[in-house]
Amino acid sequence: MQLKQNGSMVGIILAAGRGKRFGAEGENKTAALYEGKPMVAYGVELLAGAGGVVSVVVGVGEESVRKALAGYQVRFVRQTEPKGTGDAVRAAVDDLKKRRQKPEIVLVGYGDHMMFYDRQMLGQLTDLHRRSKAAVTLVCTEYDQPDELCWGRIVRKADGGVERIVEHKDANPKERQIRELNAGFYAFDGNFLRENIGKLMPSAVTGEYYLTDLIKAARDADLPVAGLVVPFEKVGLGINTRQELSASQKLFEKYKNSRGVIK
Repeated sequence: MQLKQNGSMVGIILAAGRGKRFGAEGENKTAALYEGKPMVAYGVELLAGAGGVVSVVVGVGEESVRKALAGYQVRFVRQTEPKGTGDAVRAAVDDLKKRRQKPEIVLVGYGDHMMFYDRQMLGQLTDLHRRSKAAVTLVCTEYDQPDELCWGRIVRKADGGVERIVEHKDANPKERQIRELNAGFYAFDGNFLRENIGKLMPSAVTGEYYLTDLIKAARDADLPVAGLVVPFEKVGLGINTRQELSASQKLFEKYKNSRGVIK
């Protein structure tokens, strides 16, 4: 398969999950205010600058997300059932196919975890993606107590390259000790994503379709995978609970004050 990295880009924001632990009662957690602005708006604003209309995948609490983004030019795509991140991206890719759009780079982020990401990181991610001619490029970070965050673990090859990602729920005790984590911000080669997103299989543990399984799919096809390693302070916390919302905003204020307004 030929990979191309010099053409158009589009962005996809995932905002369809249940968010049970957040306790929003019918509203999607990504619509909650974060520093006075809906969480989901941070990702939309960032990816809007990459080119094209941003696709926002909605599902549970759909109306709250639509209301939160009423002033933004976005395209809403519905995930009919909450079957995981892989299925959510599949819905967005199917919509791109229906519109006969074939972007060469597809940026994907989570609606509850893009508040810290800025244009500099976006530029670093896309630059590395192009230089590496990668099928997938992802943001990686390290955290000393990985079980506290429950993020996917980065499993690297002997040569240091990214081999695969193991989700926290599926990780064995040894894998859970890995401190390098998946921050959940990706650049995909458009052809690779279109050809492989529909081939994902559900997890034997959760029954969900994991977007991160595309890392292994790329490796199995002997295609490059690149990892952009950044300090944790530039990643911050994803939001699953009200407590994490409060903790994340405190980190955000500290980070913002240390380097000026995040743009």
